[in-house]
Amino acid sequence: NLQDLVRASLPPAVRTELRHCHQLDYATSGVMLYATSKKAAAAAQICFQERRVQKEYLALVWGAPPSRELACADPICQS
Repeated sequence: NLQDLVRASLPPAVRTELRHCHQLDYATSGVMLYATSKKAAAAAQICFQERRVQKEYLALVWGAPPSRELACADPICQS
């Protein structure tokens, strides 16, 4: 799943602390927000609850997709 892929890309020291915080714009893009500590996850939750979040999107891409279109059926995170 996506959370495992993100965890695998992190340095070992922060892998165990990875927390799924929020799914931005669920109805449109489903961009995921992760935190690398409990403290950061709690701070992010407060910001979303108080509607203090400003969204800016940045794509981080490795390599090139095998075709112009790609479908992914893997789950985003653990249930």
